[in-house]
Amino acid sequence: MALEDDTCVVYRTLNAGDLGPLKELHQLLFPIDYEDAFYRRVVYGTDSVFSFGAELSSRTEHCSCPPPQQRWDCLQQQQQQQQQQHKEQDQNQEQCQEQAWHQKQQQLQDQLLQEQQQQKRCRDHWESHWEPLPAAAAVAVTLAAQQQQQQQ
Repeated sequence: MALEDDTCVVYRTLNAGDLGPLKELHQLLFPIDYEDAFYRRVVYGTDSVFSFGAELSSRTEHCSCPPPQQRWDCLQQQQQQQQQQHKEQDQNQEQCQEQAWHQKQQQLQDQLLQEQQQQKRCRDHWESHWEPLPAAAAVAVTLAAQQQQQQQ
């Protein structure tokens, strides 16, 4: 593996001479104080992860899995967050539906207003071109209509 300054890293198996530098590097990177048995296991190998985990100092117990109550609290917190997210999504959806309903109502009102304006324009146009009958003719038409009703 080439680094930026063109030096190469060589990988090799660890040996007993690496115990000290390994411990110093590890403590520098991870400031947890392990027993020497941990570093010996790293250098000399181990047959299972569990056997070398058992040799850790009691000072590292806080690094293990959280107790059941703490895990339960985390689970409850996650569930509450999910419920809150679902609630917010539902509220957003309701707001969108309400906005859509209001937009539809506004469109219908605008359409009704346009139709009323069109009817008024037609009525105004008709009235401007209509010549009213003279008063005498209107009376004659009314009398003729009354006579027709009496005959029936």
